[in-house]
Amino acid sequence: MDEAQWIDRYLTGLLSERGLSANTVEGYRRDLAKLQAFLRAQGHGTPAALSRADVPRLLEFFRSQGLAAPSVARCLAACRGFYRFLLREGYLHQDLFLDVTVPKGARRLPKALSVAEVQRLL
Repeated sequence: MDEAQWIDRYLTGLLSERGLSANTVEGYRRDLAKLQAFLRAQGHGTPAALSRADVPRLLEFFRSQGLAAPSVARCLAACRGFYRFLLREGYLHQDLFLDVTVPKGARRLPKALSVAEVQRLL
């Protein structure tokens, strides 16, 4: 089975077994396309060629794409889930993302209403 088939199988499982929305699964598809681009750039022919040493470079690759911290975290979640799927299916023999964490971005406070906006509401 090639890389695209593994990804399709994983995403189909997310839709049917985990009940994720089509939009969420499409977001994961885009994130996994970024993973595929990284694998090609590193000269890795298959997802199995990725090593633990590659994971920090993968995170840096995501950041170099101009992604904000929450988007990097989502990409990491997509990759982590995909690699755990490959592990369950027997395609891999170790969890490459076991101890990988990404710092969460700063939480922003909501924008306060102006006095004029509050008066309009009342």
